[in-house]
Amino acid sequence: MTRKRVDPKVGDQLVLVEKTDHVTKPEDLPVEGPRQMAYPMDSRDKIARDESYFNQEALVRLDPTQLSEESRSLCGGRGRGVLGRLHPPGCPMSMWKADTKNLFRSCRGSQFDPWDRAKVADGPAHLAAPMLPRKLVDRVLVVAAEFTGRVGPTSPQDDRNRC
Repeated sequence: MTRKRVDPKVGDQLVLVEKTDHVTKPEDLPVEGPRQMAYPMDSRDKIARDESYFNQEALVRLDPTQLSEESRSLCGGRGRGVLGRLHPPGCPMSMWKADTKNLFRSCRGSQFDPWDRAKVADGPAHLAAPMLPRKLVDRVLVVAAEFTGRVGPTSPQDDRNRC
């Protein structure tokens, strides 16, 4: 499989890091965590954008009745996709706090609530994690729109305020 590092595009399918040859379906994700890491894959060319962990997305499948209304509209009624990219550099959102069922960024100890639009649940972060809206197409998770917020810092000030 050819590899590319390109931002997710509307219509991309999601493939789990461990199974880049298999498109992700809701049943591939355990209910209420832990999170699974996924890459975007061009749905026409079947090229996973897996050259860099910068392209990883954190997915968590949650009960849609437990989501905030705003979150439910971004989730395609099923799982949940939030950014696994880095800000600051070297700090992926790649951990799952089983006791609180929050996504966790270990570099500064920030936790994000996957039930409520990835808002800050604990720690020094000031802004919610950008989410990647998705939908189901033929029972496969597909990118539905661009990220809900800016991805990564653009200045030292952003870095201090983001994570």
